Amino acid sequence: MNVIYRMFIYDLTYTLADQLIKKYNPCHIRTLESGEVKCLRFVGPCCTDCRHLDKNGCTVTCLGCKLWVCEHIEEFRPNFTRKIASIKTRILWLYGLMPIRSSRQETYTKLRGLSRWI
Repeated sequence: MNVIYRMFIYDLTYTLADQLIKKYNPCHIRTLESGEVKCLRFVGPCCTDCRHLDKNGCTVTCLGCKLWVCEHIEEFRPNFTRKIASIKTRILWLYGLMPIRSSRQETYTKLRGLSRWI
């Protein structure tokens, strides 16, 4: 399968997942008066130590992050969890796009390297 087509699917899937996150707000991320950022059940966001995170938020397009569902979200946002699982099984596995935590550029580079062997 063409790498450019796979990246189109990557972008489309990213957009779908982003729309679901905006609709359901599964993490319920908020900033407390102290300036500390918290999410669902007063746990710090799972992306706190990410190398792609700066003071303004995420700096990359990363499908793996958009599709990540922690145990708190699974418990308190079951509709969101089912929809994200559907995206993973129906789109990602079909097109060979694994939901890894790397940027779109890193994924594209890996796919280009693999395309020589396919």
